[in-house]
Amino acid sequence: MVTPSPLPLRLCVIALFWFEFASAAAAAPYITLNDEKYFLADTESNDRQQLREYLPKGETLANWERLTSIRITKDLNDPESFLHRLASQVVHDHPAAKAWLLQNTQTKAFVLDFMTFPPDKTRPYYAEWNLMRAVYVEGKGLVVYQYASRLYDVGPQIGPIVVAERNKIIGPFSTDTFEEKEDAK
Repeated sequence: MVTPSPLPLRLCVIALFWFEFASAAAAAPYITLNDEKYFLADTESNDRQQLREYLPKGETLANWERLTSIRITKDLNDPESFLHRLASQVVHDHPAAKAWLLQNTQTKAFVLDFMTFPPDKTRPYYAEWNLMRAVYVEGKGLVVYQYASRLYDVGPQIGPIVVAERNKIIGPFSTDTFEEKEDAK
């Protein structure tokens, strides 16, 4: 009687393990905003704060056009006050910046809408338009949702571009939960 070699069984186990590992590695966390997927690009955390940044497929943190993020700060609990302070800081740090604090009439949530510009010598030069919404979540802290768009062709044409983008995204941004899901690439 011939005893089967354990080698094929070992190869099957190794192949199965490799397949499972590769599948898990290929799964990418993402959030959806206005029917577009944004994939996890970076995370930072410490005892007080957590930040998760997401980009559309093909964009990088070094060169992006659209970005979404979720920031959770444990020891803050007043969304309106936080956004007021942030608006003041934005205008202080970027004198050419414009900032507006809006309130959704249905949800009563506050949204900070602002545009900034980097120092003149920055290359490539860009304008960055942001929306930020803050909500207090019991047991978590202050959760700040962000949508940002960078425009690299800066000139008088960006006004209508930002208005069109704002009109398209403000509704979904104001109510979206930014729920993270897994995507098999």
